[in-house]
Amino acid sequence: MTSGVINIYKESGYTSRDVTTIVRNLLHVKKAGHAGTLDPNAEGVLPVCIGKATKIIDYLSDEKEYRAQLILGTTTDTEDITGKIVETHPVECSVSKLEKTLNSFVGNIAQTPPMYSAVKKNGVALYKLARQGKIVERVPRTAVISSIQIISYDLEKHMATIDVVCSKGTYIRTLCADIGKQLGCGGCMGYLIRLRSAGFSVDNGVKLDKLRESAANNTVGSLIHPIETVLPFKKVYADYSKDFVKNGVPVPVEECSADEKGLIFLMLGETAAGIYYRDDRRYKAKVMLL
Repeated sequence: MTSGVINIYKESGYTSRDVTTIVRNLLHVKKAGHAGTLDPNAEGVLPVCIGKATKIIDYLSDEKEYRAQLILGTTTDTEDITGKIVETHPVECSVSKLEKTLNSFVGNIAQTPPMYSAVKKNGVALYKLARQGKIVERVPRTAVISSIQIISYDLEKHMATIDVVCSKGTYIRTLCADIGKQLGCGGCMGYLIRLRSAGFSVDNGVKLDKLRESAANNTVGSLIHPIETVLPFKKVYADYSKDFVKNGVPVPVEECSADEKGLIFLMLGETAAGIYYRDDRRYKAKVMLL
């Protein structure tokens, strides 16, 4: 079965689940999973793991980068411009004041998940409760903001374009709303584009139309990144048969091409047997990929 990761460029109008289903059907694979949800109206990088690569989703890089439009003076019930306007306020914010406020969010911050999100409360997704007009208490979560940069700022329209580097699980909508709140005028998010995720860039993202074309021409293989190329683990080679290794038998370090203490890919020729770790003088399987 085909395995690997495809760097999909998700376009507006698709949910992350939609994209995953389309990939699964086009490639005729049983398993597919995306690495980090993107809102339906958002665009950008959405890595989709197929086949055995679904086992490595938790090992993909946590750091993500977004480009967002920050709209000051307007708050909505969804924290983005698609929602119902709740309040509007006059805006008096210079570039220096905005920059100083943005810098105050760099580091570890607490975010309350928005009601329009996939976070669950007692087994029910918050967005389903929100559609019923219900607002429930949410537990704040820690997000890490590595950097925020102003790309442009329209003083007349009170709109800024910002680039945010952050940890997974960060809500950019909530960040925009919190920035507006701290400025005293309120704020919400306009558009959102994910520029980087799991080591993939928006510059070489594959749109669904291209994926459909490649699938029809039987050239989709060129778009799939092999599992061992998307994780920063060193390759350690062992001269063993697949039948022996796939049963989970530990492999002596002395019989391998290198002695590494961190996580590694145990390679059988050009095939990645799995993600392994060293235990005493043996490599033991953490994730089997055969």
